[in-house]
Amino acid sequence: MKQNDPHYFPQEISDFSDPFSLLKACHQRTRNHCAALNQLAAEVAQGQLGLNAAAVALGSFRYFSGAAKRHQEDEEQSLYPRLVRQSLKIAEIIHHLKGQHQHLESLWSRIAPQLARINQVKEGAQLTEQLHQFTAAHLAHLEAEEGDLMPLAMHILSSRELKEIGSEMAQRRGRQ
Repeated sequence: MKQNDPHYFPQEISDFSDPFSLLKACHQRTRNHCAALNQLAAEVAQGQLGLNAAAVALGSFRYFSGAAKRHQEDEEQSLYPRLVRQSLKIAEIIHHLKGQHQHLESLWSRIAPQLARINQVKEGAQLTEQLHQFTAAHLAHLEAEEGDLMPLAMHILSSRELKEIGSEMAQRRGRQ
């Protein structure tokens, strides 16, 4: 899987008029990066990094340090606050999702420095396990968002609120 392949790693969408489509597109990019990290973990476990390993590590490092962080800000600063007071069920879902965000940040803080210097990794077994934990936690988080929260949010938010969310997302990216 090559980092510059637009089929696997499409460029960010610049139309912020449909925030749910943007969030789902980001989820797909996250899934693609998780698949790439799992492939990288297999190479690390075998002790044989392929020619593309550094590019995959750097691309995923950049993605999870940049775009994925903005995605989390989109959720925590724009989406969640508009939903949390709707019902106890939604508040519980959001509380759970925010806890997952914190867990993902903790896992990322241990992985990121190693990805930045993938060719110098000394503890391959440890990195392999950390990568598997990170990708599994991320995929479970995406499933929870898409299965539990997004269907409710799509029915609750008004067109005005969606426009505001899209505008806030654009501002976070310096596009407005």
